[in-house]
Amino acid sequence: MYTPPPTEFQAAVRRNSFNLCSAPHCGKSRVNIGKHCKAHHKVCGRYGHPHARPIKRPDVQWAREKVSDLFASNATHAGLVAATAWTRQWFAEALAAPSGTTHRDNLDLRIDLQRLDARGITADDILKEAVAFSIFTATNERAFPDTRSADYGMSRSILGLAPKAFEVGPRGTVLSARHYKTAALRTIGTTFRLTLAGFMASVRNAVEQESKKKEALRNALHAPFNAPASMYQALVAELPVAPQ
Repeated sequence: MYTPPPTEFQAAVRRNSFNLCSAPHCGKSRVNIGKHCKAHHKVCGRYGHPHARPIKRPDVQWAREKVSDLFASNATHAGLVAATAWTRQWFAEALAAPSGTTHRDNLDLRIDLQRLDARGITADDILKEAVAFSIFTATNERAFPDTRSADYGMSRSILGLAPKAFEVGPRGTVLSARHYKTAALRTIGTTFRLTLAGFMASVRNAVEQESKKKEALRNALHAPFNAPASMYQALVAELPVAPQ
């Protein structure tokens, strides 16, 4: 029976399978033509790095509250107005991408963003989420092995405004896992980080200054009251003299 020779891709996959996963302390073989084993390849595709971890939404809630308060009190600020206008334009253009586009990344990005739009998520909500996650990233640098994993985290945080639900079959089997398109994960966070870098840095600085003011006020209220000696002397002088 004639067996056709392996294709160039099949030969490359076979050669790569003799190499070990590039993740530290992993001794498993690589899959396909990538640098990681099956497990680390899956984690890297979802979180941007083989050792990255998912960020839970409650962990970023404190940053969301600070950003919401700051935006509400500075609605007419020129920087906020410009960032809002850009985000609205970006969101509108991404949603308006032709459904028959031949570029797969544009189509995948459009699919995930359409879910946000269908659930009432606006461009303003996306901007707040992106800025809040940038503040979380700046204060939790050890949670992200590299910049790519931080960008993936921001993308997942934005897409998490309207989570993709599990699809369960008639027998209770999961038909599709709740994960987002690779193009959306790779594109959204990086785009916001590069385009709004200056604006995000200004917001982080404003939030930091506000936190320092509140901390200084708390310290002042808890500090012991040391009255000058002259005040005690004046009080003693005003005390009535007891009769002899």
